[in-house]
Amino acid sequence: MAVTIRLQPKTHKALKETADITGESMQEALDKAVEERRRRLYLEGLSSDYANLRKDPKAAADLDKETALWDSASNDGLEDA
Repeated sequence: MAVTIRLQPKTHKALKETADITGESMQEALDKAVEERRRRLYLEGLSSDYANLRKDPKAAADLDKETALWDSASNDGLEDA
């Protein structure tokens, strides 16, 4: 379902320039930009969560212990790359 949105002139110009550079339609360029932003925000949130977890020594130790268990579970006989 297509939805109409209003863009600031500078945003429209930047979107058009991006589409021209990539050879994509403006819709494709916008879709990719929104998805990239969504993923970046997710990863920034995840990074922040881990940073906060590391501030708690017990929680950090628990995570390290659990990670070590999972690391040993992938004992597939291959060396780490």
